Amino acid sequence: MQNAIVLTPDELKHHDEAVAKEVAKQVAEAIVKTGGVSEPLPDVVSANWIISHRSIYGLSYGQLNDRHNEILAELGPGNQICYKRGSVVYYDRKQFDAWLLGREQKKKQDPHLKIMEGGV
Repeated sequence: MQNAIVLTPDELKHHDEAVAKEVAKQVAEAIVKTGGVSEPLPDVVSANWIISHRSIYGLSYGQLNDRHNEILAELGPGNQICYKRGSVVYYDRKQFDAWLLGREQKKKQDPHLKIMEGGV
C-alpha cells in the first residue's frame, strides 16, 4: 500500500507557487549560462510557428494538440496562454513556456501524476 499525501487547497496553492518560483529561477539561470536569446522571439505565436520551431519546443502537431487540450482542461477556454482566432490557435509564448516548464517540474516531483504523453 502506498502512502498518500493530502493537501488543503491553500497548501496545494503554496506548493504550486513554490514550484513556479523554482522553475523561474532555473529558467533565469539557463538564460544567464547560455548568454540569452540570440534573436528576439515574438510574444504571440501561432501553433504553426511552434511546430516549425521544433528546435525550441520539440513538439509535433499531435503533441502540441495534446498540450493545448491539457491547458484547456486545466485552465478553461478563457485562459491567458492560448486562444483561437478563426481557425488558428495562438499562444502567449512566455506563458506557454512557463506552463511547459511547470508541467515538467510537476512530472519530476510526482512521476505517478497523470499527465498526457504523446497522444496517450
